[in-house]
Order: sequence, then structure tokens, then C-alpha cells
Amino acid sequence: MTSAEVDHLVFAAGDLEEGTEHIFETLGIRPEGGGMHEAMGTHNRLARLGSCYLEVIAINPEAPKPLRPRWFELDTEPMRRMLRKGPRLIAWALRTDNIVELHRRSDSMLGRVEPMSRGDLRWKLTLTEDGRLPGGGVVPFLIDWGKSNHPTASMAESGCSLAGLCGFHPQPERFRPVLESLGAAHLIDLKTSESGPCLAALIKTPGGLKELR
Repeated sequence: MTSAEVDHLVFAAGDLEEGTEHIFETLGIRPEGGGMHEAMGTHNRLARLGSCYLEVIAINPEAPKPLRPRWFELDTEPMRRMLRKGPRLIAWALRTDNIVELHRRSDSMLGRVEPMSRGDLRWKLTLTEDGRLPGGGVVPFLIDWGKSNHPTASMAESGCSLAGLCGFHPQPERFRPVLESLGAAHLIDLKTSESGPCLAALIKTPGGLKELR
């Protein structure tokens, strides 16, 4: 089986500055760098979490509207309404060195494998055609960096690392077979929630263990 591990966490905000400040207030680190995703009309900032990283993402108000629905449901009214209340953790990526093989074993809810780029970076990831989040975000999307250096290679150490990931859903048992097919069941703790799907990450920081939702 192709090895898989958490690649990054996706933290969405209505505004990139707002998302950056929220991370600073919560974790004591300030995401930086990043850039624009021309195909999606979004921009981001990044912070290293050991072997993975945190991505703060928002719609880029200066970019033209993309020809397809934006990823992570950013075009939908429910997501916009939620982000008006504040930034939140909405998705996670599973890193693999053979996305074609892993996608072949996975559920169709992950969408298709598509190429993507930002600056000098080139990668492949799974995208749903309508931009929806698989399992409301508790199921990861797949990412394969190919010959590109992983983004963490150029990031400064933050002193923070991912300690655990929890997924909440009204019907968590629906998604355990999908996670098992991806070899990712051990990477996230699925729990029942009556309030709808959501994610929570436990982050080790110099100031102790913090929860990011």
C-alpha cells in the first residue's frame, strides 16, 4: 500500500488578514509567504507544523472569478455565512507519492485527480467538480507533490506541530471505510456530532497544547 500522511490543514477565512490574525491569537504563530491560486481565485499564507503545515486561505478579492466553482465550497452561501461568523478549520490533505494508485482505491466522493500550480510549485490533487468537501471535510482530499519540493522545505520552524486531528459528523461510520481504503483511518479520530460536520486539530505550541477549530 502506498504510504500516506497528513500533508496540511486548510483554515478558511472571509479575509486573509483576519485568518492570519486568528492563527496568531490562537497558536502564537503568524502564517506568512504563500501566494495566489490563479485557477481558483484564492490566495493563502502558510505556517509549518513539523512535517506538515497549516494553510490559511481566502477568496482573493483582486482576482477574476474562476471559470469553475472554487475549492473548499468557498463559493457556497452556507460556507460564506459560516465564515462571516469567523475563520475555521474546514479540510485536510492526505499526502501520497502515488495519487493515481490511491485515488483508484478510494471512494468516488473525492472527485478527480487534477494538476495545480502556485508560483514555482506544481502538484496534483483530487477536486470535486462542484467544489464540495468530501464528507463535509472529515474525509481528506489527496495531494501529490511529484518532483516539487514540499512547501515545508522553505518554511521556518514555528515551534508548533500537529498532535492530533478529530472529525465530527452526524454519521461518522459512513466514512470509516473510505478512510480505511486510503490508509488514513489512524490519522483522524471520528466522532458523532449532531451539529453537522466539522474538524478540530490539537496543536503542540511553546505555550502548551492548543485546539484549532
